[in-house]
Amino acid sequence: MTQINFEPTARTVHLEKKKIQGRQNVQDLIEVLAWSSVLFVTAMFLVAGGANDITDWPSALDAISRLTALIGTDLLMIHLLLVARVPWIHKYYGQDKSTVAHKKLGKPVLYFVVAHFVASLISFSITEGKNLIATWWWFITDIQDMLPATIALLLMVLVVVTSLNFARRKMGYRAWFYVHLLSYASVLLAVPHIFTSGSDIAGKPVQTIYWASLYFFVTLNIIWYRVVQPIRASLIKKSQANKVGGESVEKPN
Repeated sequence: MTQINFEPTARTVHLEKKKIQGRQNVQDLIEVLAWSSVLFVTAMFLVAGGANDITDWPSALDAISRLTALIGTDLLMIHLLLVARVPWIHKYYGQDKSTVAHKKLGKPVLYFVVAHFVASLISFSITEGKNLIATWWWFITDIQDMLPATIALLLMVLVVVTSLNFARRKMGYRAWFYVHLLSYASVLLAVPHIFTSGSDIAGKPVQTIYWASLYFFVTLNIIWYRVVQPIRASLIKKSQANKVGGESVEKPN
């Protein structure tokens, strides 16, 4: 009787190793691109003379505010992509790994955004000779697009707080899900002030093209994979169900 050998051949093992190595190479490329984007926005800040403008405490705080805004926003775009169920990310990382990375990135994003707000508030408070409350009121009443940006910050804080273990355990999944949809609203509310009030972007062609392209890329992925594709899949499923139901009705007894 001929014995069947179920052990993998050397060729199979080689192909599997090659496949794993290819996946790791793509993972490395994605991670390099992600971190390069952070380095790029930092380099643009320095090339534009961001550090050269530091002459006193207010200007130092202003530089911190600008740099943390750039890094925090860039990380926020990566943060959103990780949880957008993007197939080209899940293909190489899987949903579990991308979700874990998304959770780990949440707090640093919030820290950078809060640092941006606090540093900017203190800097203008010193420069304008006003207390922090008066300066904050001036922000939201006199500076273009700062009111929606402030609302965006509050929404980000809410999303991150509800992600903490103690809060997550007390919330049902449906409530948690709807609260986290606010992260998209926070980004939409924050975008206008970046282009109208951000001195590192407004009026600078290279920076404007970079950020507009980044926002477009992330938005396109989110809309396509979180909105269009699920609706399309639902319609196809419904159409197939109706077709099967119609055939069963027409089937003779």
